[in-house]
Amino acid sequence: MNLLLCYSEQLEYILAYNYNGVKFLAPNGKHKIPFMFFPAHGKHLCIPDSVIDEHGVNVLMKSPGFEYAKCNCDRMVESRPTIIYCNPNALNYEQMVNYPHNFWLKYFMNHGCNVVIWNYRGYGCAKGTPNPKNLQDDGQALYEYIRKTLHITGKVGVYGRSLGGIVATHIAAKNSDISLLFADRTLANLEILPNRKAHGSIMTKFFKFATLGWKADNDENYYNAQAPVKMMAVDPADDVIDNHTSVMTGVAMKVACKKLKVKSINLKKQYFLMEKDEQKVFFKAIETFFEIHRQLCLSNPNCEDSVHALNYGPGGTADLMKVNVRAGSAGTLLSRSRRL
Repeated sequence: MNLLLCYSEQLEYILAYNYNGVKFLAPNGKHKIPFMFFPAHGKHLCIPDSVIDEHGVNVLMKSPGFEYAKCNCDRMVESRPTIIYCNPNALNYEQMVNYPHNFWLKYFMNHGCNVVIWNYRGYGCAKGTPNPKNLQDDGQALYEYIRKTLHITGKVGVYGRSLGGIVATHIAAKNSDISLLFADRTLANLEILPNRKAHGSIMTKFFKFATLGWKADNDENYYNAQAPVKMMAVDPADDVIDNHTSVMTGVAMKVACKKLKVKSINLKKQYFLMEKDEQKVFFKAIETFFEIHRQLCLSNPNCEDSVHALNYGPGGTADLMKVNVRAGSAGTLLSRSRRL
């Protein structure tokens, strides 16, 4: 444990030194939320000295001979935009010392934004056990802390990737003054994920039982958030959060429910959806159909070109526009096609 603490402090030292950041502990009841604040551009730390002296706990303050850069910029960082970064699963903020974990940290800072990075309960040296409820509560407490204690008056945005989307969408839905919500590769809700991956209601019920009723409605929070700028990113090749379980699909369902004036939509009852095995059979039949016709044309010199156009409509369906074959080939083609 001591080795872990030493390693964590060393990474915090590197972060503070490279980006001129300060560590704070935001209270949420008895729990202390460890987070680091980085000023825009990482050049000048313009948080009032009184706030740093009273609340800052950065390891660099204990280092002899170290002094934070004096503020000589035109505006204090309190009036600059600030991004609250909500980590994906298995990422501690101490890991942002190098690429690719520090990509968004450097990106936001280089574009004139302060950045707040923090650890969930049980992550890094943060105490406690994480669950969706206390992650959301800690996120809200952190937001209130930077507003009231750090006196951040500029615009505030939230970024949440994967697991972090649970926190980011919650903060944006709860606070009307959030200016930006970026939900990056996050899930729609915790109910659809086990049902989609395990293909059955039994696993969904078991998940609820094992997690003591965990709940996270990212799609609803995203839909209800009043942020003037809302963004989402989806990776179709994601092994865990694919298109069907993503916040994109969840929000689309919310919009559809509103348009249709219904509470929910069961896609399998409302629409015809093919499973993967059915898709294989369907497209294999189409391939076989055109292969039969190609062979007929090759064997019959009188056979005209059959397919003049294949139109792909907005729904991704293909309509055969025109098929011309002579009578001798047509009978053979039709009789063989019935066997598909």
